[in-house]
This record gives sequence, C-alpha cells and structure tokens, in this order.
Amino acid sequence: MTVTDEHQLWIRFKEQGDQTARDELIVTYMRVVKYVAGRMAIHVPSSVELDDLIGGACWASWMRSRNSIISRKSSSPPMSPSGCEAR
Repeated sequence: MTVTDEHQLWIRFKEQGDQTARDELIVTYMRVVKYVAGRMAIHVPSSVELDDLIGGACWASWMRSRNSIISRKSSSPPMSPSGCEAR
C-alpha cells in the first residue's frame, strides 16, 4: 500500500465513515500492533500472553474507530471503553 492509498483510506474513513476503509486501515496497522505488543510483552508479567496484548490492542483500535464515527454523528461526547464520557 502506498502512502497515497493510505491517505485516501483515512479520508474515506474520517470524512465519510466508510467501514470498508476502516477495516483496511485496521488490517494495515496490524503489523505495527503485533510489533508493539511484542515489545510490551518483554516488560509485563509472564502470566500475560502475547495474544492477549494483541487482542487488547485490536479491541482498543476498534473502539477508537467506533467512537470517532459516533462523535461525528452526534453532538454528545463519545463514550470511552469503560462507559464513562470522554472529556
């Protein structure tokens, strides 16, 4: 994927709420997520599995993209994953 392609995906997602573009961006950034999770795994207890870190990062990415879409569609602040309003 070129930088221009990635930029177009961000535009489609942020301005139009295109779910396909969102999914493509998530897949594109999975390599980075796995790398960061691998680096984090070095510093957490051995009871925390790498797959759990990757899953948590994927969930956080999904929630962030969902909150971004919700905040564009309504005037109320987006909800954080804990259920509290973002400030």
